[in-house]
Amino acid sequence: MANFNNITGEVYCSFCRRSNREVQKIIAGFENSCICNQCVYVCQHLLKEYNIGLTSRKDNNEIIAENSNDDSYSFNRNLNLDPQSIKKVLDKYVISQHEAKKIISVAICNHYRNVFELNFKGQYSKNNILLIGPTGSGKTLFAQVLARYLKVPFVIVDATTLTQAGYVGEDVENMLVRLLEMADGDIKKAQNGIVFIDEIDKIAKKSSSSTSTRDVSGEGVQQALLKLIEGSECLVPKKLGKKYSDQEYVNFLTKNVLFICSGAFVGLENIINSNNNSSKLGFLNNRFNSSLLKKNVDNNSITKKVYPKDLISFGLIPEFVGRLPVISVFSYLNESDLLKILTKVDNSLLDQYVNLFKSYGMTVVFNVKSLNIIIRECLRVKIGARGLKSFMEKITCNLLYYRKNLLKKTVVIDSKFILKNLKY
Repeated sequence: MANFNNITGEVYCSFCRRSNREVQKIIAGFENSCICNQCVYVCQHLLKEYNIGLTSRKDNNEIIAENSNDDSYSFNRNLNLDPQSIKKVLDKYVISQHEAKKIISVAICNHYRNVFELNFKGQYSKNNILLIGPTGSGKTLFAQVLARYLKVPFVIVDATTLTQAGYVGEDVENMLVRLLEMADGDIKKAQNGIVFIDEIDKIAKKSSSSTSTRDVSGEGVQQALLKLIEGSECLVPKKLGKKYSDQEYVNFLTKNVLFICSGAFVGLENIINSNNNSSKLGFLNNRFNSSLLKKNVDNNSITKKVYPKDLISFGLIPEFVGRLPVISVFSYLNESDLLKILTKVDNSLLDQYVNLFKSYGMTVVFNVKSLNIIIRECLRVKIGARGLKSFMEKITCNLLYYRKNLLKKTVVIDSKFILKNLKY
């Protein structure tokens, strides 16, 4: 079959029959044979599977076998991919959640030791992670800290914006395009990144009794995510935006992308009680149970009670649950935890505001009683550590706005000041 069309001027790949209009590059070979960049990419991976290295010809015509293990871009080999080392990094920024840290640290190490082939033999199935816990318990921060430590591209995706292809909303493949953008267009780097899908519980399928409309943002999205999460090859545009005929596309292999899904799963407690006839789980209770905070609930015992059947009953399809083998449960943060987040962790919220006031030429001092009031308010509204930032903004807003009217450059924030600005 001819590989050149004299009428249209198109050149065709001898292997897949794609034209030069459909691919980025077509390379001409012997006697009019051609191969496109996509077929070269597939061949490269086939050679690697058979442990056959790529070759190059030196000046003396001698063929030298080269290292074919170049999928890991320029991974920092000095990183210590050890569970205890990763947990120590998490301890600097994330308060409490010790059982979750242990589970996630092991999963991260297993995943990236396989990806970067660090003394690893054979193939290891993907360790995608599901994080379950209340708002403001540190789930997103976990993923952000891990991405910074591993120096891999990282994107956060809101599951509520995703829809099936062809419907108004964001296609699931767009998360790969965003990952590619975060890697500055480096496809090898992007293929080893982390995708954090938040609010995953919001795409639970509708009840079987609701059949009036197609579930395009529930079960449909779960079905669309299956292949990406498991590991597949997708053709994605290099940049986000409106699709057009001459847009450049790249092959994106997701087998090494770590997917971390997260959600509060409000109401899961009732399902667990129904399935197991067990006692209620503190962090999943719709009402804030302060007595459970004082009992130091063991996260490990909670985790053991969350089974795949509970998640399926909640509305996740079995195939989707099966692709998230690592389940980690987060608990509510108590007063002591919130105080540490305010004052003890690296780049604590208190340090951030002290430095902010310094940039205005001011000094701000918070006394202990004022901090305790802020913490109690966070516990009252049940939004966890996220509430700390919200309340600090309310308290400092007027100070910064009217700073030029202040007689003194040093401001002491006490309980009276807090109560006044929070309008008690």
